[in-house]
Amino acid sequence: MYKTTLDLKNLIKHKSKFLFGIFGKNQKNEKRLHLENFIYNELKAYLSYYRIKKELCFWRTQSKHEVGFVIGNDVAIEVKAEKNINSKHLKGLEAIREEQII
Repeated sequence: MYKTTLDLKNLIKHKSKFLFGIFGKNQKNEKRLHLENFIYNELKAYLSYYRIKKELCFWRTQSKHEVGFVIGNDVAIEVKAEKNINSKHLKGLEAIREEQII
């Protein structure tokens, strides 16, 4: 399991296609990336506005379960651009709960 701080350097490294608007043919992926970026910016703005000194992180296990946003040790947020959410979409949240991170 690892947890990494989300900052511009990490976003460029991990989501450079998204940040610079270079998208492939997959519109669903593009939609997801836009939504993730929107949520990231809103979370950063919220934490800044209310002067909340908690780390905004990305979390993933060695088995590739991941959670898009973790705030401190209090909140886990997974972002999905899907019409219907099912149990496979919740694997990351289940994994973070099992490891008692949140």
